[in-house]
Amino acid sequence: MNDMKKSFMKGDLIHIPQDTYLFDTQGSFSLFRKTDKPLVGVCIRYDNQSKELEVLAAGSPCFVYDDKVYPLEAANVS
Repeated sequence: MNDMKKSFMKGDLIHIPQDTYLFDTQGSFSLFRKTDKPLVGVCIRYDNQSKELEVLAAGSPCFVYDDKVYPLEAANVS
């Protein structure tokens, strides 16, 4: 999936895999936490240039790089 362009919009559901690093501020390496299990987040904002998403995950806003997450699509949800 790395060759495919990803695009996220506000309100999209995002799959965040286990062992993904979440950051507390955009453009920084200030680690907020590392996921210990897969999470579902909601896209708040997507920066196409930096490839960072601001997501609401586990009740807190945080940032994650788009190559670490996947959009949840209706076809993938049962």
